[in-house]
Amino acid sequence: MEERAGKASFKVPGGKLVTARIAYDSVIRKARLTGDFFVHPEEGLRTIESALEGLGAGTEESGMAAAVQAAIDSNSIQTIGIDAESVAKVVRMAIQ
Repeated sequence: MEERAGKASFKVPGGKLVTARIAYDSVIRKARLTGDFFVHPEEGLRTIESALEGLGAGTEESGMAAAVQAAIDSNSIQTIGIDAESVAKVVRMAIQ
């Protein structure tokens, strides 16, 4: 299957801008998140991106949000300006 690339940006209500760049075929191969949000510790951003990689490209927003939230919780990551739901939303938008 041919790998595709998608990009989307989303302004979190009352929060910050988050942009997703996604490489995918039947699964998410690479996820990169950028924007004016904060993640502490900084390496927590890569942990969140890794939680998305390997998920099926057709995974619903709720499933993506659950994977991101599990990564946040299990790694004691603090996010400021974004949450698991906003990350899932922008990733789904990038894959459309």
